[in-house]
Amino acid sequence: MSGKIPKTIYTDQDVAMSKAISFVMPEVHHMLCVWHMEQNTVKHLNQVYKRYASFRGDFRKCIYEYEDEGEFINDWTTMLDEYNLHENEWLQGIYALREKLIAAYRKQTFSGGMNSPQLSESLNSELKDYLQSDYNLVQFFKHYDRAIEDKRYNELQDTCDASQ
Repeated sequence: MSGKIPKTIYTDQDVAMSKAISFVMPEVHHMLCVWHMEQNTVKHLNQVYKRYASFRGDFRKCIYEYEDEGEFINDWTTMLDEYNLHENEWLQGIYALREKLIAAYRKQTFSGGMNSPQLSESLNSELKDYLQSDYNLVQFFKHYDRAIEDKRYNELQDTCDASQ
């Protein structure tokens, strides 16, 4: 980076790495990779995923959709109520790290629209809702085009919302 210090660094939830970043580069925003967090969610809440088909969507909504802290906190509490997860230690840990993870807090930090340390992880995260491994070539491009159009629409919507 030609001797320039990054503005933001994304990592997994490794405690040692977090401490090292804050010690070596205290002015850098250390954020958590949402791709890794989603992978950990499946591990830690597998029974919830199996029992409630709607949980994944509700959880992702809390992580990605709210740019207002109050809306996020309200929906997070509603999600915990609905799925009886107030006592879940892993979710308590995620909530404690919310400033490093949730969209409502990420807007304070420049990241070029990324929420993962690697382009491929971000791309995989965004495309997995649109693509399936059994698609033929025509189906693949049809769904890929839909993903691109949705992304453009969301970026345009964000631009319009920001200008109001």
